[in-house]
Amino acid sequence: MEDEKYKILVVDDISKNVQLLANLLSEKGYSVEFALNGPDAIRLVSSENFDLILLDIMMPGMDGYEVCKTIKKDERIKEIPIIFLTAKTDIESIEKAFESGGIDYVSKPFNTNELLARVKTHVELKRNKDRLIGVNKWLEEEVLARTEELVDAKERAEESDRLKSEFLASMSHEIRTPLNSIVGFSGLIAESAADTECKGFSEIINRQNELLLKIIDDIIDLAKVESGKLEIIVKEFELNEFVNNMFQTFRRECQPYVKLIPKVAFDRFIVNTDPDRLKQIFSNLMSNSIKFTEKGQIEIGYTLDKQNKVIFHVSDTGIGIPEDKCDIIFGRFAKLDKFTQGTGLGLAIVKNIIEGMEGKIWMESEIGKGSTFYFSLPV
Repeated sequence: MEDEKYKILVVDDISKNVQLLANLLSEKGYSVEFALNGPDAIRLVSSENFDLILLDIMMPGMDGYEVCKTIKKDERIKEIPIIFLTAKTDIESIEKAFESGGIDYVSKPFNTNELLARVKTHVELKRNKDRLIGVNKWLEEEVLARTEELVDAKERAEESDRLKSEFLASMSHEIRTPLNSIVGFSGLIAESAADTECKGFSEIINRQNELLLKIIDDIIDLAKVESGKLEIIVKEFELNEFVNNMFQTFRRECQPYVKLIPKVAFDRFIVNTDPDRLKQIFSNLMSNSIKFTEKGQIEIGYTLDKQNKVIFHVSDTGIGIPEDKCDIIFGRFAKLDKFTQGTGLGLAIVKNIIEGMEGKIWMESEIGKGSTFYFSLPV
C-alpha cells in the first residue's frame, strides 16, 4: 500500500456485514468508514473524500439504487466508483445496478479473494484517474500561463520593433538633412573645379555622398513601412506617361551594352493608385536590374492578364537568381553578392510597400537568363 491509505465507504443496513467488511479491509491497509442507511451515506460522501463505495442494494427506505443515482447527480462526487453488494444476481437486477451508475458488483455471500481483488482494481483505477486529472489540470494551467507569457512577449517585441522603427525614421531624417547640403555642395565643387585631380576627387565624394543618401533613404523608407507610417495617397494619373517618365529617368543609368525598353498595353491608360509609391517600387526594382545586368536589355512596363488585371513588371537579361535563393531575396539585408554595393533593403522595401497597398509581388528567374519581377496593385 502507499503511504496515503485508500479510503472506502461501506454502506449496509446490517451492522454484522459492515463489521465483517470493515475488519477485512482494515487488515489490508484500507481506511474504512461506514453508514447503515442511504441518507447517512450521502452525507458522509458529501463531506469526506472516498476512493470507493461498497453499497448494499437491499436497504429499507432509500435503497442502493437511489443512493447511487443521487451520488451520480452531484458533480463534486459523481466520479467515486461504486461496487454494489447484492444477493440478487438475476440479469434484471444487475442491469439496473449498472444503469443507476454502478461500476461493478459482488454477489452475497461474497468470496473474500474476489472482493479484495475487485476493490484493489477499482481504488487503484480511481487514484490513477485522479492523478491524470491533476496532471491535465496542471498542464492546462501551464499552457495558459505560457500562452500569456508568449502573448506578453509578442506584444513587448512588437512595441520594441515599433519604437525601433520610429527611432530609425527620426534619426535617419536628422542625418539626411545635413547630408543633402553635403551632396549639393560637393556637386557644385565637382562642377566648378578647374584642377583635373581636384575635380576627380570631388566627383568621387559626390558619388559616395549619393550612395550614402540612398542608404539613408532606404532606412527611412523601411522604418516608415514597418512602423505603419508610410502614407498612401491615391490619385488618378495616366500610366503610359508614368512609364515613359521612368524610362527617361533610368535610360542613362543603364550600362553601355544594356537597352532599356518601355512596354505598355494601350495608347492611353488611366489608373488610380499612389504614383509616388509606384515610382518608389519601380525605382528599387530598376536599380536592382541595372546593378546585375551588364548586357542585353531591361524591360519596364505593364500588361493585362486574362482577368484584365494590371500586372506591372521589370524584366532583365542579367545574371539571374539561384532557385534556392528566390525565397530570401525579399528579406531585410538580403544580398546574394556581398561584394556588390547596396544595403540589401531595396527588395524588402518593395515587398513591404506592395503588401501595404494590398498588392502582391512574385518573380521568375533563371541563372544566366535574367529575372522578371511582377507585381499587382489595386488600380
